[in-house]
Amino acid sequence: MHLSEEPVDVIVFGATLDDGTRDELLDELRARHAMLPLIAIGAPSQLAPLDTLAYGAIEALADDETARLGPAMLRAIRDAGLGRALRAAHDELQGVLTASDRHSSMLTNAPAIIWSTDATLTLRGVEGAEAGRGDVGLNVGDWDLAATSGDRSRVIDAHRDALAGATTTIRVTWLGRPRYLTVSPVHDGDRITGTAGAALAIAAGDVEISSVGSDHDTVTDLPNRAIFEHRVSAALHDCETSGERAAVFFIDVDRFKTVNDLGGHAAGDTVLRAIAHRLYRTIGEQDAIARFSADEFVVLAVGLDDPTRAESLAAALLATFASPFTYGEHEFHLTASIGVSVGPDDADKAERLIAHAEAASFDAKRMGRNVVCRFVPAMMATPSERHMLHRELLHAIERDQLELLYQPVYDVLSGGIVSVEALVRWRHPTLGMIVPDRFIPMAEESGLISDIGEWVISRVCEQIRAWVDAGIADVRVSLNVSARQLDRLALHRFIGDAIRQNGIDPSTLEIEVTETSILRDIYGATLLLRELRQMGLRVAIDDFGAGFTSLAFLRDLPIDNLKIDRSFVRDIATGNFDGAVVRAVVGLARNLGLRTIAEGVEDHAQMDVLRELRCDAVQGFLFSMPIPAAECATLFRQKIA
Repeated sequence: MHLSEEPVDVIVFGATLDDGTRDELLDELRARHAMLPLIAIGAPSQLAPLDTLAYGAIEALADDETARLGPAMLRAIRDAGLGRALRAAHDELQGVLTASDRHSSMLTNAPAIIWSTDATLTLRGVEGAEAGRGDVGLNVGDWDLAATSGDRSRVIDAHRDALAGATTTIRVTWLGRPRYLTVSPVHDGDRITGTAGAALAIAAGDVEISSVGSDHDTVTDLPNRAIFEHRVSAALHDCETSGERAAVFFIDVDRFKTVNDLGGHAAGDTVLRAIAHRLYRTIGEQDAIARFSADEFVVLAVGLDDPTRAESLAAALLATFASPFTYGEHEFHLTASIGVSVGPDDADKAERLIAHAEAASFDAKRMGRNVVCRFVPAMMATPSERHMLHRELLHAIERDQLELLYQPVYDVLSGGIVSVEALVRWRHPTLGMIVPDRFIPMAEESGLISDIGEWVISRVCEQIRAWVDAGIADVRVSLNVSARQLDRLALHRFIGDAIRQNGIDPSTLEIEVTETSILRDIYGATLLLRELRQMGLRVAIDDFGAGFTSLAFLRDLPIDNLKIDRSFVRDIATGNFDGAVVRAVVGLARNLGLRTIAEGVEDHAQMDVLRELRCDAVQGFLFSMPIPAAECATLFRQKIA
């Protein structure tokens, strides 16, 4: 008897075969295709002596049950892909381990364990003497509770990587023994419907295989960029249905080259593994981590329905570098520049969300390193555009191309105007009106921000004087001060001179600084803000919530107002995450005696939620676009709240 060598998905045979032919057939089938679905057809008396399950048959059909043959074959064909995937996983594992005599000598005579899961990582089938069929229905994460949490997490991650399209081989202590384990994806056409795995027991105490496949980094055993992008894509897809958010943290290790320079590449590899280990221990079970290049790691945080999750994770990732890394007698003190982008707000595609986080990490480095920086759209300008804008910006002040617009701020309860915020614009002769997001980051990078900042301060003080001379009382104007300006010890003197030269009341001026600017030097910023308060000015923290800072530092800052970042206001009427952030900020501010101002209010639904949350003041397009100074006179003649 000869069986075809062509691949088959299911075999149907008649139980009418004589005993010898039937047994020869089943023995050969069992030897060649241990997991191949078999369907036996015959009279009940012929099927009774057949222990078909021992041969792997999935169906035994009587002659009068032929109507069931079609559905049975469909089920078998459906599961054929699973069988191939299981065999591929087993073959992959064998190939890795028998690639050399050293690896093959590690293998024991214990049979392999093979299994499959669905897309939820629930076990669908298990084969192998060391794992029972009673395990079917368990989640992979609960399969071996005797394993260490670290090894169990690695097994779970290997299955998640398979759902993302990767085949992974790892060494773990699992199901009571040290094993090499391979997990592969199961495909149904273009879809991945589950995973298939195989594990072989090895002799304890042998060294670990140094390379486990192209899908993972050979130094840290972390997934590479391709796998990480799959994870991010899946997370963004989940966000569409859950309404939650996913954040990407791009972690650029500062001055890592010194590790290789001082200790050699062996030291570099040791430190990289230590960094990977610290980061891995910091993230949640559902989160992901990967290594992109020599000194770049990325983290994906999913299910962001807790307003403190992104903030605390960013701080925790930065804190993993607080203690030194050691190699022999060397001790390395490292920091990291971390860029953060949040999807789908910043991008709804994996590649762009990662690119945005990377761009934010560049700005974190420019801000002095050891900083967390949130992505803003201006970071993605092309190099040629940035060069052109920078060249033109050098002459913007002397050519009188800058101008100020003012956006009103309204009291939530009374509806009256509280103040206006001065917003600088660049009216280019050929490019038209250029918004700050496009040119302010370049001005900060080049140092031009100090000149622009002083120009704004002078013009605002002059405008306040003009309004007062026109008989408009109770004027209050806020303006932004950049991080670079906070570094200048003479800032308070310049502001004081501008106030005196124009003869205005200092209380009519409010200075806004971002929380990330303050965190660059909390001590120095606190001294400067205290001096401004002593001069009679008011102080506000702008874009609060976007910098992922600790709320505890607010207690000691000399401030009057908190301005809630517009990213939390945008979806406040539809997402629990944003409402919880605003509620937390408003409650905190009230306890500290501070007023809250919500930026970027654009519709009545947002306004209704802010009123319910008892936010003090609002500004945004719902009430007024930024307007020229001449149009503000009518507003200021109205009753001031």
